[in-house]
Amino acid sequence: MNSGNKGFTFSLDSMLALIIVTGIILSSGIFFTEKKTEINFGGEIESAFNAMDETAFLLTEVDSNISGAPESIYNKLLFFFPEYFDFNVSVKQFDLNSTECRTGQTFDDCFPDFNEFTYGSQIPLDKTVYHGKKIVMKRQPPGECDTNILQLMASHEMIFNKENIIFFDGPEDLNFVFDVNVTPSDAIECDQNITINLSASFPPSYRRPVDIMLVVDKSGSMSWGGRVDTTEAWAVDVDGDYAYIADYSSGIRSFDISTPLTPQYLDRYDTSRAYDVFVDGSYAYLADYSSGVRSITISNPNNMNQADRVDLSSNYSYGVVKSGDYLYAANGGRGVDSYNASNPNNMKQLDNYNTPGSAWGIDSDGTYLYVGDNWSGFRVLNVSNPNNITNEDSMDLGGTAYRVKKTGNYAFVANGSRGLDIFDVSTPNNISARGNYNTTGTAYGIDVVGNTAYIASGSGGLYAINVSDVDNPFLIKQYETPYSDLYKDVKVKDGYAFIAADQYGLIVLELSSGTKMDAVHASGNAFIDFNEWKPSDQMGIASFNTSGTLDSQLKKLDDTNKTQLKNDLNAIMPGGGTDIESGIRTATTELTSIRANDYAIKFQVVLSDGQSTEGNSLSAAQDAALEGIVIYTIGFGGDVDETELQNIANATDGNYYFASDANALMDIYNMIADKIQAQATDSNVTIVIPANITIVEDGNATVIDGNLVFDAGNITPETPWTASYIINIPCDSNLSCETSSISFPGNGSFLSYVDVNGETQIIDWNSFTVPIPFYKRDITVNILSGEILSETDIFVDVNVSNIGDLNTGETDLNFYLGNDSVCSVGAGRTLLGNYHLVPELCGGNDEECSFSTVIYNEYFYSQGIICAEVNPNRNLRECPNNNLDSIHCYLAPKTQFYVIEYSGWIK
Repeated sequence: MNSGNKGFTFSLDSMLALIIVTGIILSSGIFFTEKKTEINFGGEIESAFNAMDETAFLLTEVDSNISGAPESIYNKLLFFFPEYFDFNVSVKQFDLNSTECRTGQTFDDCFPDFNEFTYGSQIPLDKTVYHGKKIVMKRQPPGECDTNILQLMASHEMIFNKENIIFFDGPEDLNFVFDVNVTPSDAIECDQNITINLSASFPPSYRRPVDIMLVVDKSGSMSWGGRVDTTEAWAVDVDGDYAYIADYSSGIRSFDISTPLTPQYLDRYDTSRAYDVFVDGSYAYLADYSSGVRSITISNPNNMNQADRVDLSSNYSYGVVKSGDYLYAANGGRGVDSYNASNPNNMKQLDNYNTPGSAWGIDSDGTYLYVGDNWSGFRVLNVSNPNNITNEDSMDLGGTAYRVKKTGNYAFVANGSRGLDIFDVSTPNNISARGNYNTTGTAYGIDVVGNTAYIASGSGGLYAINVSDVDNPFLIKQYETPYSDLYKDVKVKDGYAFIAADQYGLIVLELSSGTKMDAVHASGNAFIDFNEWKPSDQMGIASFNTSGTLDSQLKKLDDTNKTQLKNDLNAIMPGGGTDIESGIRTATTELTSIRANDYAIKFQVVLSDGQSTEGNSLSAAQDAALEGIVIYTIGFGGDVDETELQNIANATDGNYYFASDANALMDIYNMIADKIQAQATDSNVTIVIPANITIVEDGNATVIDGNLVFDAGNITPETPWTASYIINIPCDSNLSCETSSISFPGNGSFLSYVDVNGETQIIDWNSFTVPIPFYKRDITVNILSGEILSETDIFVDVNVSNIGDLNTGETDLNFYLGNDSVCSVGAGRTLLGNYHLVPELCGGNDEECSFSTVIYNEYFYSQGIICAEVNPNRNLRECPNNNLDSIHCYLAPKTQFYVIEYSGWIK
């Protein structure tokens, strides 16, 4: 502190800050005992705590559950760091003793006691340990009166219009005359009966029932998402927006995958028999069987060329990986070879290690190679010196070890008939087997992303396996394929799996939605559950590949039958060719069977992802049209024949839609459901009644979902339709709070009729009406300010106003002491002695009265949450909003802070 200058006095808050910092420095010593320079562990753990601090994780944990906070922080650290790190966390809680603090002004005086909680492993004495601390202050309310600290009343959103109906413009045969008469006509007041007289208007309510057949493509291509055909895809690698396929006798192929579900073929470079591909920067490296290894320039994926090739005696290259400047190849019976690839245009073979099996798959972390040695099992080689490859350890569990992926301390092996095997390679010269998951088919390829291993398992399809517990891996999902020995390799990027699928080429799956058939199951289930189906509606399911199948007969759409329909849909699995005709004819037969409703309008919803390989789909659609059936068609995926599906829809006055992915398919099914509803509408009249309006007399209408539904009958120029009804808008409703004018018969009311061509026409009636002024009363309370004079003397200014149009009459003004942070009714608030009878206040329409506001000056003898409520008993009918206000008056806050100490080390 400066001496000789102007004197100043520390506030308690300033004094506390100095005491806390000084106390912590004196009690803690230095924070770092040793620094782990080789991996900068200290900086990383400090960054982790900064992140937890900046995201309020630390404050939330210690403030909400102080005893459990150390464990939560410890678990968060384990999430941030690899498994070979460990930690110890303690939390100390200090509470301020303000009386002793003002007297003694030392750390021990201000914070004489604390609670400490600890969690984690015991701090080792023989390890390099990093220590640190974090101080977390608990924010307190200010020591003053604050009118903005609470938002006690949730905003009342005025709901005037129900969901709008979509109106379709079209030709009109009749020259309708719309007429609306409202009494009173000049202006309307709340609590006043309003009579509306209408003529010539009738929106829809009831409709004819519908019979619908879902017609689903179940050909083999429904077992994937996107696909590009190749010769014989054995391996795949992905880099940015591009994928590269090792295409056996066709060499290497490149693809644009910027739109993953519609991959585009770019280029091919022909080689011998490419079994594996590894991409590094501007080069792709191929394991090219008897032609050895190749480097291919891919700086322009549209124009690939060979940079170099190294062919060794008796090599049969199956796998390849690059780490730094060195390339390693799994060369079959030769074992493993190393190459200097620092210049991809001039690669040099360095060394060979002849494994006892047939080296197939390979991965590297720079120091070690992890080799799938086919029938000889799994092997670890030391390549710290690429010129001298040495063996570390091996293990044969049976199966046939193909591709390998090393992540952290573990190597994950696609082990043929055994599926997935996991090995602990943390000690490379003493590896151990951990968990296994036996997939169906033959496990050829593998990729690991986070805690999920993806297995390309031949005829078993793609497996997603949770490996968070390496001893107990379990299945997340199997993406099945109907084809034998198909899936050979997989790479996962941004939620998509890119699969080398033998003679089917590059296949892409969106992992969240699965195959196209998975997407059909999900969106079809939503279509079945559409909430606008009527009990009289019916639905059935047909499917097709090389022939049509009736999977579910027409049945009423009650809850039991909906469940059965979804089960029948979910049981459809892909396989075979594509004969759309057979599917349409199967559905048509059902729609004309004894189970069909003769009065119902009939629809088919036909989905396909390709083009017909047999049959005449247009002929089937034309025959369906003769039976009065409307067909909507959906093309799903990039291989679809849009012309064929468009022709089917056109032949039946339906519509064609294209779905690029699962989300689009869901939207289209919803749109079709809406369209079926719209086309199945009969002629009646519905008048929309806004929420909070009371129907006094319904005019012989039927009230459905809060709306008035009139049976309009047959409207002609000789027989117009008329109706009259009475409503009332209560002064104490939410509608009266925000509305300044109202149109009748109400937004969303419309006229619907069937013209001479049998087409339904809809006209918005409310576009022809004029708004009428609406008058209300609205009394509000507002606490303008407050002042703390002493611990038992609080001064508050309160304003009560009528901001409405009508005079209010007398009402009460009460004051309460809130419970903690709550002032609302029933929340434990305490009524204070202060009370006022508020006089009648003028409304805006009373030109002879100017007394619309009154101000009260109040003294209270308790600090805390002080609440003011006008019209508390609701004896005055007026807008219920803004009748409650509060102010937060506390003389001195309670201070609390936490010290979090942490230690970290490498196990």
